[in-house]
Amino acid sequence: MKRNFSEWFAGFIGSIATYEYYTNFNTVYKNLDKIKIELNILNSLIGSKDIENDFVNLLKRYPETLKVIPILLAKRESEITCQDENGRKFFKFNYGEYIPNSHKFFNEYCYFMRKTGLFDLLS
Repeated sequence: MKRNFSEWFAGFIGSIATYEYYTNFNTVYKNLDKIKIELNILNSLIGSKDIENDFVNLLKRYPETLKVIPILLAKRESEITCQDENGRKFFKFNYGEYIPNSHKFFNEYCYFMRKTGLFDLLS
């Protein structure tokens, strides 16, 4: 049996996606419950006049907020690699309760927030 490819292909439709395919809000609400406290803590940065220092102080006091930063960029991964004119940088957002208390560590994450535009979004 020989098929007519043109007829078969003409029967295809552009998409089989339903409205729920794009966003399953039941899952969104369930996942939001897991991080709503950390998101609300980050909300305290909105309108900050000194957002970088406020961000560093926030991380020192509430290190668990680091894990929600990728979500603000619609990323599911807890590790993000970025590259720019200064080279490649690797960021881990799964430190949990452990945040190294080093100037370099905080500078790196401020750099990430600045370069991705998250500081602009929050301020």
